[in-house]
Order: sequence, then structure tokens, then C-alpha cells
Amino acid sequence: MMPNITRGDRMAGLMTYLVGAGRANEHTEPHLVAGDAAMMAWHDDAELGRDSALAIARHLDRPRKAFDVDVKGGHVWHCSLSLRAEEGTLTDEQWNAIANDFVREMGFDDHEGTKAPCRWVAVRHGVSKNGNDHIHIAVNLVREDGTKAPIHMDYKRSQTVARALEVAHGLESLESVQADRATRGYDPAEREAQARWRARAKYERNRHSAGTDAPEWAKLDGALRQVLIGAEMRADQPRYLLSLKVRGCAEASADEGEFVRRMRREGLIVRPRYADGRTDVITGYSVAERPTAGERPIWYGGGNLSRDLTLPRLRDGWPDTPTGATT
Repeated sequence: MMPNITRGDRMAGLMTYLVGAGRANEHTEPHLVAGDAAMMAWHDDAELGRDSALAIARHLDRPRKAFDVDVKGGHVWHCSLSLRAEEGTLTDEQWNAIANDFVREMGFDDHEGTKAPCRWVAVRHGVSKNGNDHIHIAVNLVREDGTKAPIHMDYKRSQTVARALEVAHGLESLESVQADRATRGYDPAEREAQARWRARAKYERNRHSAGTDAPEWAKLDGALRQVLIGAEMRADQPRYLLSLKVRGCAEASADEGEFVRRMRREGLIVRPRYADGRTDVITGYSVAERPTAGERPIWYGGGNLSRDLTLPRLRDGWPDTPTGATT
């Protein structure tokens, strides 16, 4: 199960997105599957529209407005919990139990009567465009008494909680899936074949441009061919090693934002590629090792590292979020 956390300050904006059509018109029958006690006493599992979404947002926002509390980074805490498409779908009752357990373990409940609880809801609106069953949890970080819920290390804690809930609710372990996927994509024989192709193309190009009667590649001494192939493999080594780092970051990440953070923690430089004429929609990325003093970074696009490291391919494995294309 993949948790994906975002923060903001517009509860109404989040709720209207969750009950709307979605970026790919994939949202169907949005409804509540869980929430705080007052919310669930007021709302059932009926399909939600814009008016009900705004009413829910007003309910969730009430403690912050009543106490006029400012939360750095935004009081709206949003987390999607997503299954892999291969896992199929759960029932509303199963998602209800998972949502309540997740909110409790993240510390947003009343701590067995020792703290004022946060107001929250869990919305389900069908599977994502990639077939992932999921829910969205929206929490007001201002508790009923005006105190703030702690969110220190919430990204890491959400992963820990998700792993525990996978066991508790009989879900497939994400760690085992990622460990299997991380070994794919790099065949040494394929890498050598690519180096052989580049060496041959470079040799034939140089032979023709020089206008000499040097032998064709096929007639070249085998030992010399291996020297040229080895040179291409060594020249490709920086790109190859960089691709391993990027792949490792991608496989260990549950969402796009975490992917970028992991690459930066690995010491890589990352820059986005924007859609034509836009500065708010990201369609790709390039990455480079941090250069030593006086050197310029050597950039590689995701597709130059591997066909399955392009941003669209990576996004296929992450849950849909309101900000997925603008991370």
C-alpha cells in the first residue's frame, strides 16, 4: 500500500477536487468511507457532489477558524492510500478499517481520550486511471481544542504505518514488490550488446569519413573489436551508474515527490522539464551527478537513462494526486 502525502491550506479546494471528475475523468461515485465521529453521524455513503463537498470542508475547517490558528505549511493534511492495480479492489468496509487504523497510528485521533481529536474524512472515488484502488484522507491539523497535531517525520512514519497495516489487513507487502522490481531493467548482456552496436557504428562512420581502405567491422580482428567495445562500455559507465541510482530512488518511492527528494538526498541534481508554454505542468526531468569544483554537470533525461525511467512511465506506478503533474 502506497501512502502519498501533500499539504495545503484550502480544504474546500481539496474536497471539490476529490468529488470532481478528475484529471482524466476517472473519478466515479465519490463517497465517504470513514471520518471523525461527528462527520460519520452526519453523512452516510451517498454519492457526494460539490455542495456536499463544500459542507464537509466547512465542518473540517471549523476548529482552525474558531481558534484562528496558523499552521506553517498549511493546516490541510492530505494522504492517498493506494493499492497496486494487481491487488484488485477492497470493499468500503475494508477501507473504513484501514482509514481508521491509519489515522490512529499517525496520531490524529484522541489518543485514547488524552488529546482532542482532529477532524478528518476518507473519500473513495473509484480506481485511478492506472487501475489502482485507493482512498484519500483529508485531515485538519488543528485539533478540536485549537492545538496542532504533530507531523514531524510524517512521510517516514506513513511508510512505517502502511507496512504495518499491510500485515494487519492481509495486503501485499510493497517492500517485497519493490525488491523484486529493483532487480529488473539492467541485463549485462544487453548493456554489452548496446556497447557493441555503438562501437561498430562509430568505427564504420570513422572508416567512411577517413576514406581509407580499413577493413569492415565484420573483418576486423576480434581482439581489436573487443578493445573498441570495452572503450564504449567504459565511456557509458557514468550514465549506467547514474541510471542505477535513479532506478533505486524510483523503486523506493511511493510517489513523485518522494522520488525527487530521494534523488536529492543521493547528491543528484534534478531539474524539471515543463510542458510547452507552461511553467506549472511538469512532463519530464533530467538529472546529473553533482560535479566537482570547476566542472559542469552532465545532464541525462530520464529516457536517456532507460526507457522505463521516463516520467510518464514512472507516474504509471504511482497513485493519482491533485498535484502529480506539478511536483
